[in-house]
Amino acid sequence: MKNTSFNLPADVRDILLTFEKLGYDAYIVGGFVRDSILNRQINDFDIATDALPDEIESLFSKTFPQGKSFGTVAVFTGERWVEVTTFRHDGEYVGARKPRNVTFSKRIEEDLQRRDFTVNAVAYHIKKGVIDLFNGVNDIHNGIIRAVGDPICRFNEDALRILRAYRFAAVLGFSIEEETRRAAIKSASLLDLISGERVREELFKILESDNPDEIWKLDEDGILSFNIAKASISLKDVAKEEIMAAFFLCLSENSRGYYIHRLRLSNEQSKKIRDVAEIDKIYKREFDRASVKRLMFRFGVNPLISYALISKEQDLLKLIKDIEYTKEPYNLSGLNLTGNDLIDAGFEAGRNIGIMMKNALEHCIEVPKDNKKDILISYLKNNAL
Repeated sequence: MKNTSFNLPADVRDILLTFEKLGYDAYIVGGFVRDSILNRQINDFDIATDALPDEIESLFSKTFPQGKSFGTVAVFTGERWVEVTTFRHDGEYVGARKPRNVTFSKRIEEDLQRRDFTVNAVAYHIKKGVIDLFNGVNDIHNGIIRAVGDPICRFNEDALRILRAYRFAAVLGFSIEEETRRAAIKSASLLDLISGERVREELFKILESDNPDEIWKLDEDGILSFNIAKASISLKDVAKEEIMAAFFLCLSENSRGYYIHRLRLSNEQSKKIRDVAEIDKIYKREFDRASVKRLMFRFGVNPLISYALISKEQDLLKLIKDIEYTKEPYNLSGLNLTGNDLIDAGFEAGRNIGIMMKNALEHCIEVPKDNKKDILISYLKNNAL
């Protein structure tokens, strides 16, 4: 593919030409070649070069030492930040995640051989064309995720690559080459060494892909144990904003709790997941209007809508929207009555006011037309505790 033309933005091309004019070797690496061949949208432009980090900084007016000790300097083009990294050898890996140190190199070939998968180990030079040492272009065309070199070594170096293999397969619609898959299964226990944040990032990218149901292959292959309890939901049919809650709804209660903790979800995310799961336990299709309003009071509207969207409960969704449209009260803020109104009407101030307000709400949930101040005060006086 030496003569293949790639659509490089002018500002990125200018970085490459700057290196070229000054006698340095520089290539576009990472996903650029892969995504160009696949006609996918390209958002990131990563450059590898034989220039040292200090030299990179000296060549461009605005830079940031993003990971300078590992050879990476971010260069601002006026339109975007572009990561520029010196060719390198990785030293001994620690914690199944990162090299203890790196050694800078002068050859692109040495830099490419340390990369994770063949589809990501293809480089492009504006004059030399494509550098493809590991048959990555062929794997791109054939839709295959294959480790560079020995897959066991690649996964022992960085266990997160196990999840990245499944993530790339889901995002690109590829399949994992069998030897690479077997090595991933054999090395799966190394994922215990990877932080929850990193695991979460990979899992969520799978869920956000066009093939979210591919996440279950992690369970099928024994990479992660999800203990699936509700497999009837097709994640592909779930709206993107509900995909995380839908995934957790499919898990058993114990597994759900484990992954909420393992992935270090925020309090907001955790609450939504637990609320949707609790609604799933409670909700029955024969629920009447008042029962749905009680659910809206207990959980709020958004978790109930999320559950309805995930479970394709169209009748529930329609009922929630109708209750909101008609402004029927389902919480205290929806009452045409306040605690001060009750005090003015002669009710004793204190905790009984709260009880009376709840009694008024319960009455209005059953009889929404009575949501008027005078009617509610009269009702409470006639039904005082």
